[in-house]
Amino acid sequence: ATGDPFFTVLLQEPTVITRIRTCQLTEEEKTRYKALLAQIFEEDTVIGVLVDFKASEVLEVLSKATDIIKTEPMLIEDIPAGITVVTDIHGQLYDLDRVFKADSVKGKPGYECAKYLFLGDYVDRGAMGLEVIMALFILKILYPERIFLLRGNHECLAVNNRCGFLEEIFNRFIMVMEGKNVYMAVNECFSYLSIAAIIGEKIFCAHGGISTASFTRHEMRRLRKPYFDSKNDPLISDVLWSDPVLDLKGTYINSSRKQGLYFGHDDFLHAMENVGCKAMIRGHQAI
Repeated sequence: ATGDPFFTVLLQEPTVITRIRTCQLTEEEKTRYKALLAQIFEEDTVIGVLVDFKASEVLEVLSKATDIIKTEPMLIEDIPAGITVVTDIHGQLYDLDRVFKADSVKGKPGYECAKYLFLGDYVDRGAMGLEVIMALFILKILYPERIFLLRGNHECLAVNNRCGFLEEIFNRFIMVMEGKNVYMAVNECFSYLSIAAIIGEKIFCAHGGISTASFTRHEMRRLRKPYFDSKNDPLISDVLWSDPVLDLKGTYINSSRKQGLYFGHDDFLHAMENVGCKAMIRGHQAI
C-alpha cells in the first residue's frame, strides 16, 4: 500500500457504515436543487443548449452527492425488484430525458415516481456530460433510495481524461483553476461509486462483467472506497471492463480493451453460482 487512499485499493474486513437513505437537504435547498434540475430538463437544454453552471454550484452538488455515495457498499445487495435499469448515457442528456419521460405518471417525470439503477458511463463521447452527471447527482441527493449509481469504466480519470470529458470541462469553465477543481471533484465523486448491485437477490448488475479474481459477494464487500484507478485491483478491473463472448469457453485477456476479460458461458454460470444469482444485467457494449 502506498498510503495514498486515492491511488490504491485495499481489502479490509467490513466496517459498519450508516447508509444515508433519506434526503438531508433543508427545504430551501430542496427548492433550489429542484429548480436546477428543472433547468437541466428544460426543452432547450435537452436538445443541446448548455446550462451555464457556476463552478461553486457544481462543487456543492458533488460534495453532497459524495457524502451519500460514500456510505453505500461496493456491492449494493438490496436493490428492489421492479427497478428500471439504465446504462451508458455517455453525455446524451436527450437520452436521459427520454428514460424519465418513458416512466412518467400523470405528468410527473419518472424520477419522481419510479426507481432507477444506472450502470455507469455517464460521461465522454456526448457533449453534455456535465448536465448528465449534475442531473443524476442532484437526483441522488433528493432521492437516495430511488436513484442508484454504479461505476463504469469511463468513471475513471485515466479514461475520461482522454475520451472527451476533460476537454468538455475545460471548455465550459474559462478560468483554468475552476475547470481543474471541477474536473478533480467529479473524479473524486466517481471514486466512491459502487461497482455492482444485486436486484431482488437474483440478478447481478455491473457495467462490464464477471471476474476470475475471487468473484464472491464476500470479496466485493471487503473492497474499500475510494479508488481512482481500476487497474490497481483485478476484481474491480474485471467488473468494469469485461465482455462476454458467444461460444467461448473459459476466460481470456480482453485484448481489445487492454483491461478486463473475455468470458464464456461456462465461466459466467460458475460466477453467478458464486454470487448466488441467476442472471446478469450489464452495459459496456452496444447491442
